[in-house]
Amino acid sequence: MFTVRSEAPAPMVTAGTNEEIPTAKGPYCWNGSLFQCIDKPLDRTKAHEPTVVSPNEEIMIDYEKEPMVQKLRVDKRIGENRQENIRQIERNHDSIVVPEEKGIYVYHVLAYWEKGDRNYTFSVKVE
Repeated sequence: MFTVRSEAPAPMVTAGTNEEIPTAKGPYCWNGSLFQCIDKPLDRTKAHEPTVVSPNEEIMIDYEKEPMVQKLRVDKRIGENRQENIRQIERNHDSIVVPEEKGIYVYHVLAYWEKGDRNYTFSVKVE
């Protein structure tokens, strides 16, 4: 017997000595036991408390099943309600390095598989 995944794999995001960073799910389309698209709002600033990390710390982003393509958008949070896009990159490797500048950074990860796609966010506070 086999299991048909009903939604996209979630990333395991870790910092430093494998400290897990919580992620928040956003919209997705997935062709599992049936095809579905969920247009869930992606709350980039209030989904969870930022995880404290050191300047230039490496963040690992792993999936149970690696995506075909992954895009990563980095936003810097300014105050409570404003964000500024810092960069958007396509990546095919497993890690990123947080900025040296202190502040709160929100990472938006969009990953694609043969069966669909999924958006996730996580945030860190560089101290």
